Amino acid sequence: MHHRFVSGAKLLSIGAALWAFSVTTSSSAAETRPVVPEAPSSGFVLGTNMSVVPLDDDVLREEVMLGYKFGRLLLGVSGYYAKHDVELHPEFGHSHIKEETFWVGPEAQVAFLRSANAQVEMIGLFGAGAGTWRRWSTETEYVGTDSPLSGIDGEFVTKETSGQGVRLRWQLGLGVRFWSHPGFGIHLAGGILGDYRLSNSGSFAEPPVQGFVQAGLVGVLGAPTTAVTQKEPRPGSPDFGIALQSVVSSSPRAALDANLGLGITLHRLTLLVGVDVPKFIDFGASIPNLELQGTVFRSADRRLELFLSSSGGYAVYPSRPALRWKAAPGLRFWSSPGVAFTGAVGVLGETYDKPYDHGDPQEKHHHLTMFGRIGILSVIGL
Repeated sequence: MHHRFVSGAKLLSIGAALWAFSVTTSSSAAETRPVVPEAPSSGFVLGTNMSVVPLDDDVLREEVMLGYKFGRLLLGVSGYYAKHDVELHPEFGHSHIKEETFWVGPEAQVAFLRSANAQVEMIGLFGAGAGTWRRWSTETEYVGTDSPLSGIDGEFVTKETSGQGVRLRWQLGLGVRFWSHPGFGIHLAGGILGDYRLSNSGSFAEPPVQGFVQAGLVGVLGAPTTAVTQKEPRPGSPDFGIALQSVVSSSPRAALDANLGLGITLHRLTLLVGVDVPKFIDFGASIPNLELQGTVFRSADRRLELFLSSSGGYAVYPSRPALRWKAAPGLRFWSSPGVAFTGAVGVLGETYDKPYDHGDPQEKHHHLTMFGRIGILSVIGL
């Protein structure tokens, strides 16, 4: 539990730093271009949220939201999915655990207070969801007075447990949102949520009501944009250049990973060769990968982009193969020519083995779950 709480604290510190970065760049840019007159009044919305729930099994929760903005009201649908399959092979015995859960539901964000220039808002968060959950486990252990090697007085006994049912959740929260661009907003929020799993034997929640904190991005597609004067450099990414990306992302079991990538940008495509550095809680091995990003929407002033990304990597170490792939939609905001703040939420697949080592059991992991990431993309024009 301690390491999950630490991971959550790291996420919050990273989110606060990126918030400060966005506010700073927006303030400095105000000297050369007009101040954003107001938040967008309406438009289609893509949102990405990363929440920290310290007392829950899913300490980090990543959600993607699709919806529409009507004035001060943002309505959308968000969802979450996770599937874990873990086998443990100690020196004697065996255990196998399978877990799967998902939920989907409506979400609303209401701006009830605004600054004079409408760039800063105090917002209320409201959400609900319904889905399913299931868990199956089997454990084989040796029961007896003698050593399993003797086979004289004892035997291996297998125990199996399972459960499944309906999952219900709700959340209420307050936060602050900053619009660094008419179509790009960043928010930090906190509140309470309820998460209930219902089964044939009754309902339970661990605990019934708990606190959460959240960092999120929202992109309003088709929002009005500010004018660009002739004195300003051309905003957005150069059409051709060297790309450097640095991101922090979540991974299965509430871990945080780092990723560095180097590549090229050609018009709306960016190709990166990089490396994932997973947290040692899972496996201490870096995973080389290849990532492709494609811009599918770009605002008129070239500062806001909606992109799709996909990546895959494979690493072979002695008795420790690791395979990982990712796919996600994301938002990219160019705070200055050639420097963008990015965020994305999508799906991650991961398979790896850990060998038996100094009394620790051999492990086989298979995960399919949501993930989220935030970072910086820099492009040097050629």
